[in-house]
Amino acid sequence: GSPLGGGYPQIPPWMSAPQGQWPMMNPMMAHAAAAAAVAQQAAAYQMFAAQAANAPWLLPAAAVGGWPMGMPAFPPTGDFSPQDRRHGDKAGKGRQGFEDPPWSGTRPTAGSPMAGRGGGIPGYSPEGLGGASGSNFAGASSGAWLEEVRPLLRLSEAELAELQGRPRKSADEKPKGIDVLGRKQQIVSGAYSRASEEDATQIRERVLQNCMELSKDESGCLLVKHLLSKLPARAPASWEELRFGGEQDMEAKEMKPGLDVFTTGPAMDSVSMLVVGLAVPENLSGHTVRDLRLREKYGFSAVAIESPGGLDELDVRMIRPLLQGSRLWVGFEQSTSTAQALQSVESFLGAKPQRLSIRFLTLSTFGVDKHPEWCGKTLVESRIRNNYDVSILGIIPGRGEGGRVVNVNDIVCFPNPDKILRQGDRLLVLCPDLKRLEVSQTSSGSSSYTGFLESLASELGRQGKAVELAKDKNGCHVIQEALKALAPRLKMVLVRSLMSDATGLLEQVIKSQHGIHVVKECLFQAFYGGFESGQEASEVAETLLLCLEREAGILGSGPGQKRALPANFLGASGALLDKKRFSYRLVLWIIEYFANVNCERIQGLFDTLADNTDRLIEDNNGSIVLSSVLEFGETQRERIFEVVLSRMDVDPIPKHWYPSFLIDKMIVDRKILNSIRDGKARILDSLYRNGNLQRIQAHRSGAYTSKRVYSVLCEGDEESRGRLARLCPKLPSEEDCVGKAEEGPGCEERQKKGPD
Repeated sequence: GSPLGGGYPQIPPWMSAPQGQWPMMNPMMAHAAAAAAVAQQAAAYQMFAAQAANAPWLLPAAAVGGWPMGMPAFPPTGDFSPQDRRHGDKAGKGRQGFEDPPWSGTRPTAGSPMAGRGGGIPGYSPEGLGGASGSNFAGASSGAWLEEVRPLLRLSEAELAELQGRPRKSADEKPKGIDVLGRKQQIVSGAYSRASEEDATQIRERVLQNCMELSKDESGCLLVKHLLSKLPARAPASWEELRFGGEQDMEAKEMKPGLDVFTTGPAMDSVSMLVVGLAVPENLSGHTVRDLRLREKYGFSAVAIESPGGLDELDVRMIRPLLQGSRLWVGFEQSTSTAQALQSVESFLGAKPQRLSIRFLTLSTFGVDKHPEWCGKTLVESRIRNNYDVSILGIIPGRGEGGRVVNVNDIVCFPNPDKILRQGDRLLVLCPDLKRLEVSQTSSGSSSYTGFLESLASELGRQGKAVELAKDKNGCHVIQEALKALAPRLKMVLVRSLMSDATGLLEQVIKSQHGIHVVKECLFQAFYGGFESGQEASEVAETLLLCLEREAGILGSGPGQKRALPANFLGASGALLDKKRFSYRLVLWIIEYFANVNCERIQGLFDTLADNTDRLIEDNNGSIVLSSVLEFGETQRERIFEVVLSRMDVDPIPKHWYPSFLIDKMIVDRKILNSIRDGKARILDSLYRNGNLQRIQAHRSGAYTSKRVYSVLCEGDEESRGRLARLCPKLPSEEDCVGKAEEGPGCEERQKKGPD
């Protein structure tokens, strides 16, 4: 019943007692250590009960070992900041889309649920990451981790201290959640890679026996994630092992992207590729390489990630989030010119580089003929990455056009997944990967590990377990990793377990601050072919859409019929668009998914949302949903636009005035406004009349909108600018603020606070 929506913190069964009373200890708990722990928790519970009636939301997290259950999380585990929502993707810059980055829904802040990960940061309270208090789980590790698994990892004292310690606080630097998580993951992964084969086998057996308990543990979930990602045989490698040449510093304009061939002609068994080291910008920290879609957006492909601090460790699988301070080593397609490469680098870094760090990477070749079953199949169909954990960096065709001898210009760098392998082709791979490709998949080691993954997926997918983990702040990371890394058949085991009960899916997963990120991963896998067939992908997306349509009251209504949104979609406590919930993101993702796959399928949803604009525009999350309809629902734009214009006549303007956000969206994403009849003229006419411009400019949210109208909408239109300036003389003097806001945060007080 607290304002945080959580009630009292969960307590062990033996501590149950009437509200506000001292919990009675079970006489069976006689062991001294257990009694001390129970007494400590009882004292915390009593403190909570005593103060809850007055101001439960003021209780510090440390008082009860964490926030009350169900509390909406704060950054970095919570929603994106208001300025991100308004001046980032939803206003058009970095807009939500598959390209920038896929499924983000926001320009992520470091450690936010959308910064390439999702869910909370294991081991840290919301306060701790902001620099106030420490670990939310001090001393809370599970027995399975402490007693059965951790001893086999043989962690050093320094590693244990970092896993269990609190984030360091200093006046100069506060740790970011994603960086803390990345360091912990490296410790656990490194320890496992050092384990002997006997210890590794025991660890896997104990993980299978205790997978639920470990998945919910702050450190145990990192180990389960590591095992799911199939990393045990892939420890971080050195420059020498991967056959990288020495680092060189050169003027950017002298870079020559492409390949050098050591042995020409039919042999061509050694090829050297130029790769460039790019420091990860702060705004991309927390994204994975997959999220960034480097080839489509920047025109290059990733080869390896160099760990922060210049350590001699390279991650060639690149499935973990990028960390600030690390370097991404990238390569270019053979036909890329120096000018094109420099433009791509500048776009990634956000600034034009004067000098670049380069290395030459020596690649080895592997004949496709050694695996005849690959011939005639695409790279996806051959399942080389799934079965052998090897990335194909290039393909040397078996013959040139017209049967001529192959030369360097015939080589395909970073081939597309639909590239067909033919007899005589040779794959360009990292030198250590030759042994992987030469090992038959029927070997005992590979077969054993495949069996382990199947058993683990089966255990996680048992009735109710997937849902239980999806809504857990640690367990959600395990489910997400499983959806990313497992074979398509095993992914569907988990997905069907999650979606077997429509009510449970909605209430326990979609409306969970952690489960919603699992839903995002399901849609991501469906869109990018992560399941065995298009039919399975459609099944996943359709299940989520039907869940949304039920909540919106669309099912059972006739075509063209106007429908009022029910309270369980908008208005009631716990509704799908409740500001304390994260489930509104499902609406955005479903719209984005079907707009790219089958837009006709969601026309009924578009119409229902557009018909309810007058209600949605009064709500924070509702206005965000409307922005998505504006972006993807072309035939519904006029209906939304008319309501937005009518709200400009409101006097007085309410404190929370969301039409300003939608006006910004249409101005920045100009294709929306251009598709509306006389869109620009109608916005200006609405501002000119009845003192609307002066009233809007004096409003906290409206001030920014009026500046954007003057600076962006009327750019080059001196007549309209002159009229706006006469009506509101403050606008010309404040024009620079908009320019600063376009470049990033920090534009005076308005940019700091964001919209209402």
